[in-house]
Amino acid sequence: MGDLNCTLSSKDRSSARYVVDGAEGDLVHMITELNLVDIWRKRNPETRQYTFKRGTSRSRIDMILVPIERECDVTRVGITNCPYSDHSFVHLTINIEKISKGPGIWIMNKRTIQSEQFRDTFNAFWDYWKYEIKNYDSIKIWWELTKKKIKEITINISKALNRQNKNLLDKEKKLDILLRGDDTDENEINKLKTEIKESYKIKSDGYRIRSKIKYYENNEKSTKYFLCQEKNNAKNKIWRKIKLENGDFSTDIKKIMEEQTKFYSNLFSTEGWNLDSAENILQNVDAKLTCDERQALESDITDEELLKSINQLKKNKSPGEDGIIAEFYQTYWEIIKPEFTKLVKEILLTETLPESFGKGILTLIYKKGERERTSKIGDL
Repeated sequence: MGDLNCTLSSKDRSSARYVVDGAEGDLVHMITELNLVDIWRKRNPETRQYTFKRGTSRSRIDMILVPIERECDVTRVGITNCPYSDHSFVHLTINIEKISKGPGIWIMNKRTIQSEQFRDTFNAFWDYWKYEIKNYDSIKIWWELTKKKIKEITINISKALNRQNKNLLDKEKKLDILLRGDDTDENEINKLKTEIKESYKIKSDGYRIRSKIKYYENNEKSTKYFLCQEKNNAKNKIWRKIKLENGDFSTDIKKIMEEQTKFYSNLFSTEGWNLDSAENILQNVDAKLTCDERQALESDITDEELLKSINQLKKNKSPGEDGIIAEFYQTYWEIIKPEFTKLVKEILLTETLPESFGKGILTLIYKKGERERTSKIGDL
């Protein structure tokens, strides 16, 4: 915050002539590297207002640069004329109230389920657990408990693997000692380098997944880049206040959640349907199923059809609130195939789903427009 003695765009100078010099280039580089934002310009993208005057020249060289992840904490920013100086005041108001956050959403870690520890543990678990079906009234009830147990196994294995990665600092110190010593053990040095590199890759992959970066190349972006993107995504999920139907604003977290729940409950509720209209529409449908197509649809579902559907699931995505990702089903399909196929056949036969199959997670992410209004569905 202060007099930076340069501008960032032609809108920050009264002169029609605008030339980017070295200082401005350095400022842009610093803002990019530190993941900052010119908060006044962000809130006033088209406004021309200046903070410094000399003769007929006007410019906005006094700025407040805010970390992007704290942008949502700024409730007001402005420029006010100062009669005792050739500079104007720049000021902002920050909301320092601590936000109450929930426990978050658990999603299975792909590296964990691909580890040897998980594979051995899960195989041993499944060898006895599959015989427990007979002790439950329905395989659907058994499957609900199965997913909870899979989650427990994954969390425990993840903790064990994380404990192994915590000695990264010790490895780096040991490598530094070996590299500075006279009697170097090349095999030990190469081994440490490989382990350290793998540890950082695991960290980078975790940040990348959580940052929702879809396209990347190896070594294209750093861990810092992914971490910043993760923070930005988290920032866009935060709702500090909401605009009520009467136009008033509320900052109460319970009220915010109530308003969001009410709006989307109404949005996704059914308004019923007209049977006569549906039948009239079907009268104009010429396409019909062949006998073979009808027979194929009415026959029992096969494990080959299930596997085809499972392989079409998006990577690193959880199909439900249980947090179990598609890669789990794809990796351990041959193990769970008999029980999972039986589960699906039971669902089709009874025409009822397990309770968790009917639940989903809705995240409101701000994109544009008036942030506090849930009624502006196009802005979310």
